[in-house]
Amino acid sequence: MANLQSSNLDMKLLVIIFMVNHVMQMFKKVVILLAKLPPIIKKYDHDDVFNFDDIGFYYIAFPCKTLNVGWPYGSKKKKYHVTLGPCVSTSHKDHLNIVFIHKLA
Repeated sequence: MANLQSSNLDMKLLVIIFMVNHVMQMFKKVVILLAKLPPIIKKYDHDDVFNFDDIGFYYIAFPCKTLNVGWPYGSKKKKYHVTLGPCVSTSHKDHLNIVFIHKLA
């Protein structure tokens, strides 16, 4: 029994080591790609480079706990999710219309 538990622990440790190595390799690739980005962006004017970000939130989210006795357990609650996407040039002189995505989840 102790040998089996030791074997499971060794397997879990190997999986964790593999995952850490994989994440580190991906991180190195991202760093290399980010290092290549500034020379590419320098070719363009600041008015032609735009930053886009997405902002998501639930605007009608029911509470997960309530004092209401009649609340049925196990029922799926509706979540109204909205994503907004502002886009602004790096010089802050120009901006695009905000992207609005509405989804009922």
